[in-house]
Amino acid sequence: MLKYLLITFFTLCFISLSNAQTKSTISPKDTATYRMERDVYFNALKYSDLNVAKGAIFKMMAINPLDKSLKDSLLFIYFNAGSFGQCILLSRELLAENPSRNNILEIKAIAEQNLGLVKDALVSYEKLFSESKNLFHQYQIAVLQYQLKRYGECNQNISDIIKDDKSLSEKVNINTGQENQKVILKAAAYNIRGVMQLEGKRDEEAKADFKEALKIQPDFALALNNIQLVEKKVKPSPAKPSVKK
Repeated sequence: MLKYLLITFFTLCFISLSNAQTKSTISPKDTATYRMERDVYFNALKYSDLNVAKGAIFKMMAINPLDKSLKDSLLFIYFNAGSFGQCILLSRELLAENPSRNNILEIKAIAEQNLGLVKDALVSYEKLFSESKNLFHQYQIAVLQYQLKRYGECNQNISDIIKDDKSLSEKVNINTGQENQKVILKAAAYNIRGVMQLEGKRDEEAKADFKEALKIQPDFALALNNIQLVEKKVKPSPAKPSVKK
């Protein structure tokens, strides 16, 4: 999903500023300055210099404040630079002008999630899912509900994902501690349910869910780790202690 948004970022940046060139009403004395800043912007993007690109956008906004497409380009720069606080502020402004822009709402939800604003992110994803019916959005809802200990709602969403055949063909990025892993959505859903089973002290049910996750994706690192934890908990400790590496 982040890769998709990164591609969308560059696409929209180029489209929005190309449109700005033809539609803007810049006074003649500012035209040369505006075009120079636009050239700076494109060159900065070419070399992935987001700070310079951001500065050029602010200057173009000062020259031509009526061009709203510049704010879109600024938002995607904030997002890809990891400036999630600014992302949220600007996305709120854009959504106030047009609440139906789901691409902006998704950026807002991801930014809120990255900043640990769990309740805000949940509200954003729930609104997004009500319109998109996208399994990725439903999975994020389940993750956030789990974090808020709303286990009943989380379990319902997880069950819906598991029952949906499309969950076998879609993937989600999961942080394994040291790196991200692309995981089949259905396997990720089983893993969350297994963790909830563990927290409810239903070890055998948890083990069964982790096994289901590994049937779908045998290299799923989190599920492998979780099932090892369950087996250590369920089985008696060996006489000889394990050696730490």
